Amino acid sequence: MTRWDVRWTSGCDVSVNVVYTIPRHVNPAAMSADLRARFDLMIASLMAHERQHGQHGIAAAKEIRRAGCSGAQKIIRKYVAADRELDRRTRHGRNTGVRLN
Repeated sequence: MTRWDVRWTSGCDVSVNVVYTIPRHVNPAAMSADLRARFDLMIASLMAHERQHGQHGIAAAKEIRRAGCSGAQKIIRKYVAADRELDRRTRHGRNTGVRLN
């Protein structure tokens, strides 16, 4: 899961915070080598997918800064929609390897 939060001040100081929450196995040594390889591949695919969401937050912050903070809420909505579209298009990453086969 990725959470991004863009904030700005009345003087248009813009900041963004991106937090990734990624699952981990509590005992990876207990997995067979084959399962561990598939799990690691799934986690790498998941992280790549979630970084795309994080890039939306960073892009939103940059666009808000370029706009002098004018229309910031509209810009935020644009990137929230981009997050939704990414998940729709990739089926929340399943189409790009976020699955344990």
